[in-house]
Amino acid sequence: MTMPSRSRSDTAAKLARALATWTLRQAINGWHWLIHHFPIFGRKARDLREAVYLSPYRRQASLNVALLTILGGTILPIFCLAYGFYFALLAPFIMVPFAAPIGILGAVAIWALPDMRRPPTYGLELLLPLYVVTFLLWPDYLAIALPGLPWITVRRLIGFPIAGLLLVCLSVSSRFRGEVAKSLTAIRPLPYFLFGFVIVQILTIPLSESPIASAQLVFAFQINWTCIFVVSAIIFRSIKYIERYFALLAWLTFVVCCVTFYENLGKHIPWAHHIPGFLKVGDEVVERVLKPNFRMYTNVYRAHAIFFTPLALSEWLGLMTPIFLHFGFSRINPVLRVCAWLMLPVSFVTIRFTDSRLGLVGMIISVVLYGFLWSVVRWRSKRRDIFAAAVVYGYPAIAAVFLGVIMASGRLRTMVLGGSAQAGSALPGKASTPGP
Repeated sequence: MTMPSRSRSDTAAKLARALATWTLRQAINGWHWLIHHFPIFGRKARDLREAVYLSPYRRQASLNVALLTILGGTILPIFCLAYGFYFALLAPFIMVPFAAPIGILGAVAIWALPDMRRPPTYGLELLLPLYVVTFLLWPDYLAIALPGLPWITVRRLIGFPIAGLLLVCLSVSSRFRGEVAKSLTAIRPLPYFLFGFVIVQILTIPLSESPIASAQLVFAFQINWTCIFVVSAIIFRSIKYIERYFALLAWLTFVVCCVTFYENLGKHIPWAHHIPGFLKVGDEVVERVLKPNFRMYTNVYRAHAIFFTPLALSEWLGLMTPIFLHFGFSRINPVLRVCAWLMLPVSFVTIRFTDSRLGLVGMIISVVLYGFLWSVVRWRSKRRDIFAAAVVYGYPAIAAVFLGVIMASGRLRTMVLGGSAQAGSALPGKASTPGP
């Protein structure tokens, strides 16, 4: 009784396996027939499409492209729906993050631009000096503040076109990209420091208390710092442009010194009470900047002109000292040399108006180092120059005597190294006493 039933079950299993094998074989043959007569992927499908489509519209079909097309067509409507919902919910209080997709689309459009023989570099040459002028003559806190948007400053109105033109030039010209690479790699460690600086800024965004505000600042810094640095590295490959910008900075610094003298006479910023309503920014920092700033204990007014703090103004004058010395020792124009030498005492008095000793220290270091380097260059070019050789060999003794005079004089020591009153330095308007 058991043997016939077992044989019947074995026969049924064999028939099932045979049927499954035949079905699988027919399915494989059908798939091959379908691919052969109606190709979708592969070389034959590409050949058939190339035979049908015109040559400018041909593209290589692949499974990855098809999957990306399907996913893009599915995800894009969902993203647009969420974008519109949150924009209607959060605007106008939060609007900056919604500009990211527009910026990405703009970057993609710039990347897709065709190659050009002559990139629009003339725009960079015109906008960079305008950026320098506004940087030194227009206070950055005089801006248009709209709800939910960053300050619309003059510097940003010029910086964004510079960044856009730079990206366009990089996209459309391989020759321009080569010039940028040569400029940035002229000093080998320079590109590593530049990229490392940018990467550190980006990586520290999640560590801040307000990542959104930090991201906005990092983006603004890439416009005001990184892009301006790259453009300057390209333009200043020519020595004539370096001389012109040195002269421009010198004249602008003279204007800043005149503003500082006028501010010190009135003991307040000249435009503090004459700001138009659309340029007033309701911010605590701006209110402190516009208030008269007096040092604690000494009640000395500290001028800062268009800068946010007196320290920034004094540092700028210290940085400008080598440029004045350069024009003073040059042989370009006697009038320019006289003006450059006159700017040294003017800068010294202006630094005294800021009551910031760091600018004075920078000015002294600039004079000492420039004098030493000038003597070395002169001695190498004129080996028989006794004066240059004497200065080079006697420089350690000169520096020691100069340091001894500073330490021996109480007034000079206070001016350079500071005293007890300078220990209580504070932010503008914060913990300060009213002026006389």
